[in-house]
Amino acid sequence: MRFRNWPAGRLNVLRLAVQRLEQEVNRGLGNRVQQSLRRKISDQVPFPLNLEAKPGFRQVEINVGPAPGLGGHPRRQLLFYEIQHDSSPAFPDPTIIETAQTHVVLGGLALGETRSFRARVINTFNEASTWTETRTVQVAQSQIQQTGLPDATVRLLHPVGSFQTIMEATYQPVEAMATINAHIAVLGPHFDITQTRSGVTRDTFRGGAATVQFRWRIGLFNEDTQTFQIEETGQRTLLSVRPGFSPADTNTKRAAVRNPLAFGTMILPWYKLTAGATAKVQLQAAKCPGSEWMGAQRERSILDTDPVVFLRNAQVVEILEDV
Repeated sequence: MRFRNWPAGRLNVLRLAVQRLEQEVNRGLGNRVQQSLRRKISDQVPFPLNLEAKPGFRQVEINVGPAPGLGGHPRRQLLFYEIQHDSSPAFPDPTIIETAQTHVVLGGLALGETRSFRARVINTFNEASTWTETRTVQVAQSQIQQTGLPDATVRLLHPVGSFQTIMEATYQPVEAMATINAHIAVLGPHFDITQTRSGVTRDTFRGGAATVQFRWRIGLFNEDTQTFQIEETGQRTLLSVRPGFSPADTNTKRAAVRNPLAFGTMILPWYKLTAGATAKVQLQAAKCPGSEWMGAQRERSILDTDPVVFLRNAQVVEILEDV
């Protein structure tokens, strides 16, 4: 009754305030996508053999593989493909795309966002095929994406010419050109190092001159064989340390010199991997001929040395071509 006595202008102001309040409440709610109706799954409906999801800059390119057997039989007539994506591979609240196209570009994603995708066929009877395998990808952080690789400190104990793995790591490439930048150093200790346990000598690591070659190996995970297929990439790099011979100090009985350290920056040529797959990078090193020493005072016979390799601040740098 009180509202009826209000002036018309005051009522209009109240209505406007209520409308704006409703708009702000609706805007603050999460954007919900209505789930499609529950469909009957039929083994008569052909299913896509594979699904590709290639991440890029704030977008993911989706390619639905062929579904052999579409057409002909009434229950094998394509109505559309149903593609779902969610932030979790469990798909608790998926966003649904219904399209007859096998190539879809999903844009407007957040930087570094992780999305999972799956797809299936819907026929003209509104029956569904089984889902494809789930593909989980991460959208690029920016137009230049950097993926850090772990540091490593490894003593080379393999024979001369035999490669030893210094570091290996996996990462998920985006649709970009990539290179690896790493700082590598080789230490040639001036003296042998003996490790003892309970007074018993266990290991002796020989110091001295060394020449070490390095190589990077890169490859993708093969879904069929469930193994990584990696191969050598770029040119090899050589680092050499030469302690030299020196007289012993009368007090310490050791040569009064510092342990030499050879170091440098190793940068790979640009390469490109399939986006969305799992990639492995591997740094390996091998001693070359010339990695022998007679000791700081020529006190022993010539023996192979055991240099130490340091890997620091290595990273995969990816630069997107299309943004």
